[in-house]
Amino acid sequence: MLSPETIVASLTEIALPDCFNPYTDFDPLHDLPAAPSLRRNNLLLYLQSLVQQGPGELWLAESGSHTGTRRSGLPLVPTTEISGLNDRFATEGFVSPTVTTDRGGMTASYVWQAALDRPRLPLFWNAVMAHPHRPGQPYRNRPVRRGELRAYRIPLQHLLQLFAPLTVLAIGRVAADVLDGLAVPHRYVRHPAQGGARAFREGVAGG
Repeated sequence: MLSPETIVASLTEIALPDCFNPYTDFDPLHDLPAAPSLRRNNLLLYLQSLVQQGPGELWLAESGSHTGTRRSGLPLVPTTEISGLNDRFATEGFVSPTVTTDRGGMTASYVWQAALDRPRLPLFWNAVMAHPHRPGQPYRNRPVRRGELRAYRIPLQHLLQLFAPLTVLAIGRVAADVLDGLAVPHRYVRHPAQGGARAFREGVAGG
Protein backbone atom coordinates (compact mmCIF):
# COMPACT_ATOMS: atom_id res chain seq x y z
CA MET A 1 0.00 0.00 0.00
CA LEU A 2 1.33 3.41 -0.98
CA SER A 3 2.17 5.80 1.84
CA PRO A 4 4.67 8.57 2.61
CA GLU A 5 6.71 5.92 4.43
CA THR A 6 6.98 3.67 1.38
CA ILE A 7 8.03 6.58 -0.85
CA VAL A 8 10.77 7.66 1.55
CA ALA A 9 11.93 4.06 1.91
CA SER A 10 12.14 3.67 -1.87
CA LEU A 11 14.43 6.70 -2.11
CA THR A 12 16.91 5.13 0.30
CA GLU A 13 17.37 2.18 -2.04
CA ILE A 14 18.77 4.25 -4.92
CA ALA A 15 22.55 4.54 -5.23
CA LEU A 16 24.10 6.10 -8.34
CA PRO A 17 27.63 7.33 -9.18
CA ASP A 18 28.30 11.08 -8.87
CA CYS A 19 24.90 11.50 -7.24
CA PHE A 20 24.55 12.37 -3.53
CA ASN A 21 21.55 10.61 -2.01
CA PRO A 22 20.56 12.85 0.92
CA TYR A 23 18.63 10.04 2.62
CA THR A 24 21.60 7.68 2.90
CA ASP A 25 24.76 9.70 2.21
CA PHE A 26 26.75 11.75 4.71
CA ASP A 27 28.60 14.99 3.99
CA PRO A 28 31.44 15.40 6.53
CA LEU A 29 31.85 19.10 5.74
CA HIS A 30 28.27 20.21 6.42
CA ASP A 31 26.26 17.42 8.07
CA LEU A 32 25.33 16.65 11.64
CA PRO A 33 26.14 13.03 12.58
CA ALA A 34 22.52 11.91 12.14
CA ALA A 35 21.93 13.96 8.97
CA PRO A 36 20.62 11.18 6.67
CA SER A 37 18.06 10.14 9.29
CA LEU A 38 17.05 13.76 9.89
CA ARG A 39 16.56 14.30 6.17
CA ARG A 40 14.40 11.18 5.93
CA ASN A 41 12.30 12.48 8.83
CA ASN A 42 11.99 15.90 7.20
CA LEU A 43 10.75 14.40 3.95
CA LEU A 44 8.37 12.04 5.73
CA LEU A 45 6.81 14.88 7.72
CA TYR A 46 6.61 17.00 4.58
CA LEU A 47 4.75 14.30 2.66
CA GLN A 48 2.47 13.45 5.59
CA SER A 49 1.57 17.13 6.02
CA LEU A 50 0.77 17.66 2.35
CA VAL A 51 -1.18 14.43 1.94
CA GLN A 52 -3.24 15.38 5.00
CA GLN A 53 -3.79 18.82 3.47
CA GLY A 54 -5.37 17.13 0.45
CA PRO A 55 -4.79 17.26 -3.31
CA GLY A 56 -3.44 20.52 -4.63
CA GLU A 57 -0.59 21.62 -6.88
CA LEU A 58 2.53 19.62 -7.64
CA TRP A 59 5.54 21.61 -8.86
CA LEU A 60 8.15 19.35 -10.44
CA ALA A 61 11.73 20.49 -10.96
CA GLU A 62 14.75 18.68 -12.38
CA SER A 63 16.96 17.63 -9.46
CA GLY A 64 18.28 18.56 -6.05
CA SER A 65 21.06 21.12 -5.70
CA HIS A 66 24.07 21.27 -3.41
CA THR A 67 22.37 23.97 -1.32
CA GLY A 68 18.85 22.56 -1.30
CA THR A 69 17.78 18.93 -1.19
CA ARG A 70 21.36 17.75 -0.52
CA ARG A 71 21.32 19.52 2.84
CA SER A 72 17.67 19.78 3.93
CA GLY A 73 16.31 16.56 2.42
CA LEU A 74 13.42 18.62 1.04
CA PRO A 75 12.96 19.48 -2.64
CA LEU A 76 13.59 23.16 -3.39
CA VAL A 77 13.86 23.92 0.32
CA PRO A 78 17.18 25.29 1.66
CA THR A 79 17.91 24.91 5.36
CA THR A 80 17.05 28.58 5.95
CA GLU A 81 13.43 27.90 4.94
CA ILE A 82 12.91 24.98 7.34
CA SER A 83 11.52 27.21 10.09
CA GLY A 84 9.01 28.51 7.55
CA LEU A 85 7.72 24.99 7.05
CA ASN A 86 7.27 24.61 10.79
CA ASP A 87 5.20 27.80 10.77
CA ARG A 88 3.23 26.74 7.71
CA PHE A 89 2.30 23.33 9.11
CA ALA A 90 2.12 24.31 12.79
CA THR A 91 4.79 21.86 13.87
CA GLU A 92 8.31 21.82 15.27
CA GLY A 93 9.21 18.59 13.51
CA PHE A 94 11.26 20.02 10.64
CA VAL A 95 14.90 20.38 11.67
CA SER A 96 18.13 21.37 9.96
CA PRO A 97 20.37 18.33 9.39
CA THR A 98 23.52 20.46 8.95
CA VAL A 99 26.02 22.32 11.09
CA THR A 100 26.20 25.06 8.47
CA THR A 101 23.44 27.13 6.90
CA ASP A 102 22.95 28.15 3.31
CA ARG A 103 20.39 30.46 1.79
CA GLY A 104 19.95 28.14 -1.16
CA GLY A 105 20.29 28.70 -4.87
CA MET A 106 18.46 31.10 -7.12
CA THR A 107 16.02 28.46 -8.35
CA ALA A 108 14.78 27.72 -4.82
CA SER A 109 14.56 31.43 -4.10
CA TYR A 110 12.39 32.14 -7.16
CA VAL A 111 10.21 29.12 -6.50
CA TRP A 112 9.60 30.10 -2.88
CA GLN A 113 8.77 33.69 -3.82
CA ALA A 114 6.20 32.44 -6.31
CA ALA A 115 4.77 29.80 -3.96
CA LEU A 116 4.20 32.22 -1.08
CA ASP A 117 1.49 33.91 -3.13
CA ARG A 118 -0.48 30.66 -3.18
CA PRO A 119 -3.19 30.09 -0.55
CA ARG A 120 -1.74 26.59 -0.06
CA LEU A 121 1.86 25.52 -0.35
CA PRO A 122 2.40 23.39 -3.48
CA LEU A 123 4.04 20.01 -3.19
CA PHE A 124 7.57 20.53 -4.48
CA TRP A 125 9.36 17.53 -5.97
CA ASN A 126 12.36 16.74 -8.13
CA ALA A 127 12.48 14.32 -11.04
CA VAL A 128 15.76 13.19 -9.42
CA MET A 129 15.48 13.37 -5.64
CA ALA A 130 19.22 13.58 -5.16
CA HIS A 131 22.07 15.94 -5.96
CA PRO A 132 23.84 15.09 -9.25
CA HIS A 133 27.35 16.53 -9.06
CA ARG A 134 30.37 16.62 -11.31
CA PRO A 135 32.81 13.73 -10.85
CA GLY A 136 35.25 14.61 -8.07
CA GLN A 137 33.46 17.91 -7.41
CA PRO A 138 30.74 17.17 -4.83
CA TYR A 139 29.44 20.75 -4.67
CA ARG A 140 29.19 21.45 -8.38
CA ASN A 141 25.74 20.90 -9.88
CA ARG A 142 25.45 19.15 -13.24
CA PRO A 143 22.61 18.17 -15.58
CA VAL A 144 20.87 14.91 -14.78
CA ARG A 145 21.65 11.73 -16.71
CA ARG A 146 19.03 9.53 -18.37
CA GLY A 147 19.80 6.65 -16.01
CA GLU A 148 19.11 8.88 -13.01
CA LEU A 149 15.73 9.89 -14.40
CA ARG A 150 14.89 6.23 -14.92
CA ALA A 151 15.97 5.33 -11.39
CA TYR A 152 13.66 7.92 -9.84
CA ARG A 153 10.72 7.29 -12.15
CA ILE A 154 8.89 4.85 -9.87
CA PRO A 155 9.04 7.05 -6.73
CA LEU A 156 7.58 9.88 -8.81
CA GLN A 157 4.80 7.64 -10.09
CA HIS A 158 4.00 6.59 -6.54
CA LEU A 159 3.96 10.22 -5.42
CA LEU A 160 1.50 11.10 -8.18
CA GLN A 161 -0.77 8.23 -7.16
CA LEU A 162 -0.61 9.10 -3.47
CA PHE A 163 -1.00 12.86 -3.74
CA ALA A 164 -3.37 12.87 -6.75
CA PRO A 165 -2.56 16.50 -7.63
CA LEU A 166 -5.25 18.67 -9.16
CA THR A 167 -2.67 20.50 -11.26
CA VAL A 168 0.95 19.76 -12.15
CA LEU A 169 3.53 22.40 -13.01
CA ALA A 170 6.69 21.39 -14.90
CA ILE A 171 9.59 23.71 -14.06
CA GLY A 172 11.86 23.45 -17.10
CA ARG A 173 12.10 21.09 -20.07
CA VAL A 174 13.56 18.15 -18.19
CA ALA A 175 10.60 18.05 -15.81
CA ALA A 176 8.19 18.47 -18.74
CA ASP A 177 9.83 15.60 -20.65
CA VAL A 178 9.55 13.34 -17.60
CA LEU A 179 5.85 14.12 -17.21
CA ASP A 180 5.29 13.61 -20.93
CA GLY A 181 6.87 10.18 -20.61
CA LEU A 182 4.42 9.34 -17.82
CA ALA A 183 1.46 10.77 -19.78
CA VAL A 184 0.74 13.20 -16.94
CA PRO A 185 -1.14 16.38 -17.97
CA HIS A 186 0.84 19.41 -16.88
CA ARG A 187 1.61 23.03 -17.57
CA TYR A 188 5.14 23.99 -18.58
CA VAL A 189 6.90 27.06 -17.20
CA ARG A 190 10.39 28.13 -18.04
CA HIS A 191 13.11 27.27 -15.56
CA PRO A 192 14.15 30.43 -13.66
CA ALA A 193 17.87 29.79 -14.19
CA GLN A 194 19.94 31.36 -16.97
CA GLY A 195 17.82 34.43 -17.50
CA GLY A 196 14.46 32.72 -17.20
CA ALA A 197 13.31 34.30 -13.93
CA ARG A 198 10.83 36.72 -15.48
CA ALA A 199 9.31 34.08 -17.76
CA PHE A 200 9.06 31.73 -14.78
CA ARG A 201 7.21 34.31 -12.65
CA GLU A 202 4.84 35.11 -15.50
CA GLY A 203 4.24 31.43 -16.19
CA VAL A 204 3.42 30.65 -12.56
CA ALA A 205 1.19 33.71 -12.22
CA GLY A 206 -0.72 32.72 -15.34
CA GLY A 207 -1.89 29.42 -13.89
